Amino acid sequence: MHVQRSYTNPITPNILPAMQLALEILGYPTYHMTSMIRDMPDADMWIEAHDAKFFPKSGAPKLDRVFWDKLLGHVSATTDLPCAAFHEELLAAYPDVKCVLVERGVESWYKSWHDVQIANYDSYIFPFVAYLDPDLIGKMWTVATDCVLKGFVGGHSKRELEEKSRDAYRAHNQAVKHHVPRAQLLLYKLGSGWEPLCEFLGKPVPDVPFPRVNETEMVNEYVQVLIGMGFKRFLTRWTTLASASAVVLAGAGFAWWSR
Repeated sequence: MHVQRSYTNPITPNILPAMQLALEILGYPTYHMTSMIRDMPDADMWIEAHDAKFFPKSGAPKLDRVFWDKLLGHVSATTDLPCAAFHEELLAAYPDVKCVLVERGVESWYKSWHDVQIANYDSYIFPFVAYLDPDLIGKMWTVATDCVLKGFVGGHSKRELEEKSRDAYRAHNQAVKHHVPRAQLLLYKLGSGWEPLCEFLGKPVPDVPFPRVNETEMVNEYVQVLIGMGFKRFLTRWTTLASASAVVLAGAGFAWWSR
């Protein structure tokens, strides 16, 4: 099901990971965590999904086809977290879905994960800007920390994340292999190019090279864009508030002087 969506925030950095680029070249509009910046109500739904899956309580939404159609019905594919943390729920909602599991050596994966997710979690800048701009950067921070790091990995500190991330990665890969029917699963090795992916999806091989992206640099660049946006939004609100206050004070002063 495809749902037409109008994005509430048109400022979208042109920064995409390799698999998202590959899928979009093949004609699949693809959702990645970076897509959230275009439509921040998505963040509220991801937070709801996180709570329903990892910390269920009364009143939590049912993670069924209706929920996922509302959140992801405008795309044809998803990549990376937070989507990957819900592969069981997405498979239940869309039982004919095809799944591509990109396998990497654990240490190679961990280095990229540590240099992006754990490093930014341990940084004081991102949470500070999240505090200054709770409506945009704050929600992104909540999804990154609560949904991904605390929910998916189960870590609540830098030390716990370093201790648990490798096991979380291994467990995720095994869970995908266990839950997804073999005929619907492609075990894709990085560097394999277009052929296995296109054969699995029934698509012709594009007449362009397979995308190559340094995703550690890409995500860290994206974080810097978010931080810049957060500061700009905070300063804009502060300037607007200061200007409005000055007008009120000027009006009050004129009224007093005119008495």
